[in-house]
Amino acid sequence: MDQERPPKKRVKHTDPFWDHVEKTSEGGPFKCKYCRSSFAASTSISRFKYHLSGESGKGVGICGRVPVDVKAAAYQAMHKKQNAIPPIDHPVLNVEAQRMEQEGRDLPDMAMEDQTESTRWEEIIEELMVINEAGGSQGQGVYEGMLDTENLTHSRTVEGIELIDQVRVYEEQGADVSDGGVENLTDNFTGSVSLVTDESRVSEGLHAHKAKGEALLTTKLVGQASDRNKEMIWSWLMKDDVLSVGIYGMGGVGKTSLVTHIHNQLLQRPSCFNYVFWVTVSQNFTISKLQYLIAKAINLDLSNEEDEKKRAAKLSKALVAKGKSVLILDDLWNHFLLEMVGIPVEVNACKLILTSRSLEVCRRMGCQKSIKVELLTKEEAWTLFVEKLGQRHYADLSPEVADIAKSVAAECACLPLGIIAMAGSMREVNDLYEWRNALTELKQSEVGVEDMEPERISP
Repeated sequence: MDQERPPKKRVKHTDPFWDHVEKTSEGGPFKCKYCRSSFAASTSISRFKYHLSGESGKGVGICGRVPVDVKAAAYQAMHKKQNAIPPIDHPVLNVEAQRMEQEGRDLPDMAMEDQTESTRWEEIIEELMVINEAGGSQGQGVYEGMLDTENLTHSRTVEGIELIDQVRVYEEQGADVSDGGVENLTDNFTGSVSLVTDESRVSEGLHAHKAKGEALLTTKLVGQASDRNKEMIWSWLMKDDVLSVGIYGMGGVGKTSLVTHIHNQLLQRPSCFNYVFWVTVSQNFTISKLQYLIAKAINLDLSNEEDEKKRAAKLSKALVAKGKSVLILDDLWNHFLLEMVGIPVEVNACKLILTSRSLEVCRRMGCQKSIKVELLTKEEAWTLFVEKLGQRHYADLSPEVADIAKSVAAECACLPLGIIAMAGSMREVNDLYEWRNALTELKQSEVGVEDMEPERISP
């Protein structure tokens, strides 16, 4: 007589992250409690953790609705290191984003998509604990990275977040970026990325320099013209007879993003300029306010000087003493006389880059070279919208909703900022009525698309 087999023991799931998924039926698939994505019954808890962690490049779809604390915990659990870099919408970064918003500064687009990475790059980036953007659409001539530091950082403790997307710059310069070539990237997030290089840690043949400026958070460059514009501006800056450059175009078209990439690239080339200074001017500025902003940027104390002309003299003297440097004035609405502020635009002293919505401002500021940032083409605009919406999400939309999505994208008038804002707000939205409502509100809105901010757009 055959002995009766004992019933199979049910595996007890002890990992706390099982609490964030649910079983649809006995032996059936799992579902994420937040985004309702389905997973096979054999899916491991590690794949669920990657799903919740927000980390791309692991072959797992990313949850778009996971709470911040769960995402951070999942990331830490997967890396099991005290100094692992947490996901991009970690509370530390949210605090920084709120501060930037209060100051009227553009918030960076921090959305991350599933991307295909080469094995070699994945190993390098994993070693450096950095999420790289390799594998984006080269046809658009874009950078897929969330930060553009173009310089490696070294620190002993992690106090915030940074994502490095320019490791390949070192390879292009002949540096060894293979295993052990560059070690121990850690973070020091204080509103911008502080650059601290440790020459002993850099591969032989790469001469490290202390960056005299701070690399800034930046969104990617979008559109085929972006790289051409960047190369053109760079070529002008390398000429001794070009002392001032103006960048103009509609609000939201990508002027600040372009000049931020230029700023960070200048930091990577300390042999070209000693210092790079960034000042956000904004609409309601005065000569006095601008003087104090520039003085703060160059670490000059003008608090005890009440006379405007004397402040200008001290400011000019301090800038000349810095030697070859670049001063970037972002978001300039009105022209002014450089000597009234104390900006010495001259050979072997200070070069000026400014951004403005107005070509007339560039002209009246005496810019020797000016370049216009154009709108995206309709094809580029649609590609960007689908990218930010999520390729998988778009593929799951019904034909009727997909048609409305195209109308929503068209209402964004080919402006990158508006496209990023609207697409981000409609992520994971499948309901026909929500899409119709979003389109109606966008058409009726009195706020121009160029004035949109990603965090302020609601479906």
